[in-house]
Amino acid sequence: KELRAGRRTRENLYVERASIYGFLAVGHARSANSSEIVWADYLAARVATRRAMGIAPSYFPFDVGLWTPADVLEAGEGLSDGQRAELIADIYSTLDRVDPKDLSPDQRERFHTRRAKLGALLNDSQLEDGAIKDLESERPQVAAFLRARLIGAGVLSSSATTFDAEARESAQRAASYLEARSATIAADPRALRLWLELRWAGETGQRLLREDRRRIPWDVQSRRALLRIVRDLKA
Repeated sequence: KELRAGRRTRENLYVERASIYGFLAVGHARSANSSEIVWADYLAARVATRRAMGIAPSYFPFDVGLWTPADVLEAGEGLSDGQRAELIADIYSTLDRVDPKDLSPDQRERFHTRRAKLGALLNDSQLEDGAIKDLESERPQVAAFLRARLIGAGVLSSSATTFDAEARESAQRAASYLEARSATIAADPRALRLWLELRWAGETGQRLLREDRRRIPWDVQSRRALLRIVRDLKA
């Protein structure tokens, strides 16, 4: 009365589950089904994908987390502006979590190919102030995520893992922006993860958990602030 499976098998099953939900969401979007059906499928796919990312230590769930929102965004003509912004935020959030140096050569090639396609789809540099302002009343947590990502672009869009004073200052400004909206983003793991990444970069001048023998913040108050963000993220 018990199914015994090895760790690798369980990880693969979680990734397959995320892929199935992703295919359902994309299929309904391409079939021009109602936005309610497409969005319900996508939310199920997002939950499954996030679970797989936390369990399977490989690139595959992250790839699912990139192509699912990208394909829904491309095909979902009936989606609202708020829903499209959610998809863009999910794509950026997943991109920020992938460290190409941790990937095998094949996976790295796949990731960069995927990234190039996403750049063309999103017209990356065209996220303007007006569009984000329109989101602030409808989806304030998404608006905060996108705004902070623009402020801290010098850190997040760079392939470098150590930063000069100018990049650190932009990371600190972006982290302060999110801190001022901590109540708004408290239930949004994308914004909390971004806040942690930006605060760490501002404090240390380095990307969080990239490469070996990285420094940690020396100031006790800063460590406690980072710990609070991690606890909120794990809640």
